[in-house]
Amino acid sequence: MLADIWAQDLEGQDKDDVGRAFVMHRQESSRFPCPADILRLLPRCRRATSMESPMALPVDTVSYNQPGRNMAKLLLQALHGDSEAQNEMERLRMQ
Repeated sequence: MLADIWAQDLEGQDKDDVGRAFVMHRQESSRFPCPADILRLLPRCRRATSMESPMALPVDTVSYNQPGRNMAKLLLQALHGDSEAQNEMERLRMQ
């Protein structure tokens, strides 16, 4: 299943870095991400962490294409077995 592929490919990655990578991907691409896209952005996200201001906004304030839907949060929920999140990930992938 899609969530299993994401879990395997992102295993061991920092969840905050992954969240920042999703935000970065959404800002730079009009296509649905694949794990390789997120993995490719992680080094930039790690560098950005060290330069962040303590007053910076957290990742979960930004939504993905749908009002109130955070892509990083959705992915993490899917990876943790949330069937609704897994179904939504599959629906987004098929768009």
